[in-house]
Amino acid sequence: MENLKAIQNRHGALPAYAWPGGYTIVYVTKKDEVLCAQCATHLRKTVAWYGTLDEGSPEECCLCSRPLFPSYGDPEGERILMAEGHGEREAEIMMEIYHDSLSLAWEQDRLRQALAWEATEEKVAVLRQRIANMASSLENRQHRLAEVREGREISWSEWQARA
Repeated sequence: MENLKAIQNRHGALPAYAWPGGYTIVYVTKKDEVLCAQCATHLRKTVAWYGTLDEGSPEECCLCSRPLFPSYGDPEGERILMAEGHGEREAEIMMEIYHDSLSLAWEQDRLRQALAWEATEEKVAVLRQRIANMASSLENRQHRLAEVREGREISWSEWQARA
């Protein structure tokens, strides 16, 4: 596909996100299989078209099984989650975990792109610190969810004292 040259970086790598906006890009083969940016870079001759994944269920790369999350989430999935009878607090924490995991995946891709584009050490260090902070926050939310599910919910001040 000739248009791929227009969007690749100087090293020939295809982007995982469209800029500006940061929308997830999916690459589709001639056999209608979805590829992530890394796999599409290596198999560019099989790419028939590409576009942004704005909304809906997450897709999965047919080669590496990497999840590709939609830019605006999965509104249908969020409604199902709320309707499954979870307690309000539990559903709220689950949504925070979902959005944190999307943000973390996005930052990890930004780091991979920065490394591929030979970014400055300072920029790479900032991205790595941001990823570490997000991973820690995600882990804390998962522990909080486990406590809520076990009926051991504690007050916000007690939770902050632990962290």
